[in-house]
Amino acid sequence: LEKINTEHRVGKRQAEYAVARIPSLLLFSSYCFYFGSFLTGPFFEFEDFRRFIFLEKQGSALPMVRVRQLLLKSLLFVGMVLLEGKFSLFQLVMTDEQYATFLSYPFLQRVGITWLGVLAFRGKYYFAWTVAEAGCLFSGFGFQGRDEAGQEKWELLKNIDPFKVEINDNLQEITTQRWNISVSRYLKHYSHERVYSSKALKPYAKVLTFALSALWHGFYLGYFLFFIQYFFIEALH
Repeated sequence: LEKINTEHRVGKRQAEYAVARIPSLLLFSSYCFYFGSFLTGPFFEFEDFRRFIFLEKQGSALPMVRVRQLLLKSLLFVGMVLLEGKFSLFQLVMTDEQYATFLSYPFLQRVGITWLGVLAFRGKYYFAWTVAEAGCLFSGFGFQGRDEAGQEKWELLKNIDPFKVEINDNLQEITTQRWNISVSRYLKHYSHERVYSSKALKPYAKVLTFALSALWHGFYLGYFLFFIQYFFIEALH
């Protein structure tokens, strides 16, 4: 009866992840400081972590093939990080002289350098999230369930889809399904859906969610300007 009432109030998905009782200090601290995601993420639900700790939801064996694939990809992303040292956009415009030199290049060369610089800049995020996912999977955490064919799925902690980020022309798909996936999922379920369910706040659900995302990143004016601007860019797209 309690579960039915919870589903009616917040929806089936949030009812599934509702914390039924206050966890012990040890369990909650373990969740907050879990080594696999403490520094870089990904975010995961407390209930998923609790089920992992108490072996309530486990795969039959560690997904070593996926772990190896992630580690091999991380080597590529290390190369991207090293590339940033040569094509850093910050260094190109750090002084007036450097900026003037950059502007003196032919247009296509400037476009190419800028593209390489932005690509290399994302490398550090690709590397961190890929290694973090591999570490979590190697510890046995990340089992999502089974698909219709009965195959095990280990994508619970997948936080980035680099290839789809780079080739996708759908801005909304990139931000909600390909980049920082776990945080996007958090914002969707715990901000957008709840605000959207309010008649008074429904028209502002998206912009308030972007504001929360800015606050998540840090209480700096630049973040708020970026995400508010991003809201209008996405709306136009």
